[in-house]
Amino acid sequence: MKFRQHIPNSITLGNLILGCLAIYFLLVYQQPQQAFWFIYLALIGDFLDGWIARKLGVSSSLGKDLDSLADGVTFGVFPSFLILHCFTKFSDFEGFKFISLAIAAASIYRLANFNQAGTPKDYFLGLATPANTFFAIGIFYWCSSASFSPLVNGIILIIYSSLSWFLLNAKIPLFSFKNLKKPFFNNVHILIFFFLSLIIFLLLRELAIAPIIIIYILLSLTLKKHFNLCEN
Repeated sequence: MKFRQHIPNSITLGNLILGCLAIYFLLVYQQPQQAFWFIYLALIGDFLDGWIARKLGVSSSLGKDLDSLADGVTFGVFPSFLILHCFTKFSDFEGFKFISLAIAAASIYRLANFNQAGTPKDYFLGLATPANTFFAIGIFYWCSSASFSPLVNGIILIIYSSLSWFLLNAKIPLFSFKNLKKPFFNNVHILIFFFLSLIIFLLLRELAIAPIIIIYILLSLTLKKHFNLCEN
C-alpha cells in the first residue's frame, strides 16, 4: 500500500525535475526548442500523476500540494523565463523584460488559490497553467519567426505579460477535457475545438499554438451556457 502511494508522487517529482531541466536548457544553453521537449514530457506526467492516483485510490493532500509546487516551476517559472528570453532576443523593449515575472507570480497565485478551493469542477476557472505555458511557447514561435518587427514583438510581449494575471486568475469558465460525455460525439465543443485546431495546425504548424489557445478561450466564452461551464 505504501509503495502504491509513492507512485503518483514520484511522477509529480519527475515533472518538477523536467521543469528544472527545461529552465536549464533555456537559460544555460539558450536552446528553447530543446527545452520544450522537457515541457511536453512534463505535461504527459502532469496528466498521469492525477489519473494514476485516482485509479489506485491513493489521492492525498500531500500529492495535491506536490502537484501544485511542481506545476509552479514547470508551468509557472519556465514560461516566465521564456518570455524574458523573447524580450531579450526578439524585441526593442528589453528594458521591459522583467514584466514577464508577472507570469510566474500569477501562476503561483493561481495554484495556491486552487489548493484552497473546494471540490474540483468539471471546468477551469481561468486559464490553466499548462495551457498558459503553451500560450507562451506559441508567442515564442511568433517572435522567432521574423513575421513581425522587433517593435511589434515587444508590444505583443508586453500585452501578453500584462494579461497573464488576468488570464490565469479570472473567474472565466473554460472547458476541460476531463469527464467527457459518452458517446464522445455529445462533446460538441470538444469536437469543434479539435476540428478548428487541426485546420490551423495544418496551415501554420508551430505558429498555430498561440492561435489555438486563443480559440480555446473564445470558444469557451461562446459556448459556456450550452455546455454547463458555469454554476447554476
